[in-house]
Amino acid sequence: MPFRLDPEQLLDAIPTPVYYKNAQGEIIDCNDAYARLFRLERGQVIGRTVHELYPPELARLHEEADQRLLRDGGQVQYEVAMEVPGEEPCHLLVHKHLYEHQPAGERIIVGTLFDITEQKRIERRLAYEASHDQLTGLVNRHEMQRIMARTHARAERYGEPFTLVLVDLDHFKIINDNYGHAAGDRILVAFARIARQLTRETDTVARWGGEEFLFLLDNTDALHAAGFAERLRTRIEATPIDIGNQEVHITISAGVASYPEDATAISELLTLADNTLFEAKRGGRNRVVFPSKDSSGIFTIGTQLNRALEQERLIPAYQPIVDLATREVMAEEALARIRTGQDDELLDAESFIQAANDLQLAHRIDHHIISSTLRRCIAQEDLGVRRKYFVNMSADLLRHPELTREIIEQASQAWNDCKVLPTEARPIVIEITEREFLGHVDAATEILQPLIDFGLEIAIDDFGSGYSSFQYLADLPVSYLKIEGSLIQRCVREPKVRRIIHAIRDIARDLDLITIAEHIEDEATADLLAEMGIDWGQGYLFGRATFGSIPDPE
Repeated sequence: MPFRLDPEQLLDAIPTPVYYKNAQGEIIDCNDAYARLFRLERGQVIGRTVHELYPPELARLHEEADQRLLRDGGQVQYEVAMEVPGEEPCHLLVHKHLYEHQPAGERIIVGTLFDITEQKRIERRLAYEASHDQLTGLVNRHEMQRIMARTHARAERYGEPFTLVLVDLDHFKIINDNYGHAAGDRILVAFARIARQLTRETDTVARWGGEEFLFLLDNTDALHAAGFAERLRTRIEATPIDIGNQEVHITISAGVASYPEDATAISELLTLADNTLFEAKRGGRNRVVFPSKDSSGIFTIGTQLNRALEQERLIPAYQPIVDLATREVMAEEALARIRTGQDDELLDAESFIQAANDLQLAHRIDHHIISSTLRRCIAQEDLGVRRKYFVNMSADLLRHPELTREIIEQASQAWNDCKVLPTEARPIVIEITEREFLGHVDAATEILQPLIDFGLEIAIDDFGSGYSSFQYLADLPVSYLKIEGSLIQRCVREPKVRRIIHAIRDIARDLDLITIAEHIEDEATADLLAEMGIDWGQGYLFGRATFGSIPDPE
């Protein structure tokens, strides 16, 4: 008589989990492999139902498959993800077959579970590799096209905006040629990392090709996209990138196109983004450009800015500037904000200032902010609060010299109306950035001279970030040097940067200037700068820009 295995021995010899149960869903028997899924002994599984073995959602899925099998007969197959105690989640292919046990006609469901975890892992990896750039980990061009199509369909259905921002790394070929492709790869990876930091979960960043990257900003109009693009540009410009044996700084150019302001078809939006990127590069690089007048994108922002001016929704917010030794508030900087009217949401200057410059509207912002700051200055003086008030002046001033006369007239009237301000006091400080006036030093000197003669003081903003600051020091009676924020943020960890700041401090002392450190965000930086002899400081550590009065820090 041939040897026969006992059915239980045969069942346990199978490494794949196997069980069978009755029409009521109760396990009649199973092998050890099935019991081990639940960290139970075989005898502890027999008699139980799926509701006693699986989480509710998974139990419901199994029960629905059983009911379908009992109704239709034959067999069913489906996949599930299952948490196994003490192990990584696994993926199982469940195969069930219905048998009728004669002569009683009892119906039995036999189930087999195949572990397909590794297969699923391979599928996910292949899907990821097919949809992502291997170097940066960003989605690739093909996947971005799918995402854009899906976003466009939703935008058309629900009337939501979205914006494309096409970015190119400036002079990337030069970096590759001089430092090698490994250095170029490091820069691409660093850019991708910063891009992820600045985007939301709802946004998508793709490596569009070579050194080009495409951003899809979901539910974002042109005005908000402008702020994002400018934040990205300034962050990249300020961030040193380690390429192995040294650090380099790069810049980017960006073209922007928004749905539905600029175009309503994906192909048209991509064309506009590409065209505006070309204009950004042709215009000198390191800038963000919007579609031309024909596309109306930048003009939409201009319209919104004009409306904000007309409706008095362009307002200044004031950020404190403190004495680093005593922490006393010495001054305030007026920063432009737009109140959108939507739940009083505020837009900072980064969101609209580039459009204002392109449309030559910046002088209107300057005029409005200076007028508001003069009123605040007088109101604070009446309360016995005496401080300096720093106001940014754009290069648009060069095209509107009449603004200088208007500032002087308004300031004169304000001083005359103020009963407590000494006649000789001029608490307004005009901030200029050499980047804004680059190449126009003589013209800037001519325009600013009447303000200086009137008694207003001059501050050079972002000192250390450009090329012509020393010429301003030679040609203008500058009173304040505001040290560029990216230097300040690096000074604690980089001795070389500290030496640069020391040099700026020494120049300022020799010229009897007050130094102001920008972007101070922590006590360690503030304490170090105070020890180094920097006079004043500004940044989130001492307070964000507010609309009310600014108390002295405790």
